Amino acid sequence: KTISGTTEPGATVEIDVDGDGQPDHTVTADENGDYSVELDEPLTNGEEISVSATDKAGNKSEEPATTTAPDTTKPTVTVELSEDGKTISGTTEPGATVEIDVDGDGQPDHTVTADENGDYSVELDEPLTNGEEISVSATDKAGNKSEEPATTTAPDTTKPTVTVELS
Repeated sequence: KTISGTTEPGATVEIDVDGDGQPDHTVTADENGDYSVELDEPLTNGEEISVSATDKAGNKSEEPATTTAPDTTKPTVTVELSEDGKTISGTTEPGATVEIDVDGDGQPDHTVTADENGDYSVELDEPLTNGEEISVSATDKAGNKSEEPATTTAPDTTKPTVTVELS
């Protein structure tokens, strides 16, 4: 929530937090060259922050100083099961590791990585057709794990058996 640094004393410091190349905050460095800006909202999604300074003589820093905000946002994840019970798919954050539990023991039976669009898919050897509950969680590249797993239940498509006796 705070951006701070040092530059030449009295320099005008411009800070871009949204990546559009335009300053979102402008402050003046104190007599020691220190500057600080309190943000209204914390940066928590890996935003790149760019800072440049202009001294009292009008000289501007050659290259802006940059840093990246930490990614502390937990990914969300969705899950769907195909009608035939053979494909589990969904969406999450691009590049996230997706863990899929199909047998209800709380341990992943399948682990995949979401593609650049956040899509993932797993083809099962055996279809899920007996009301099994599928639980899916995602962990993003920064190590943030989805708060709650996404769940879905396989349809019960198993035909009942019937016996008959005549006495």
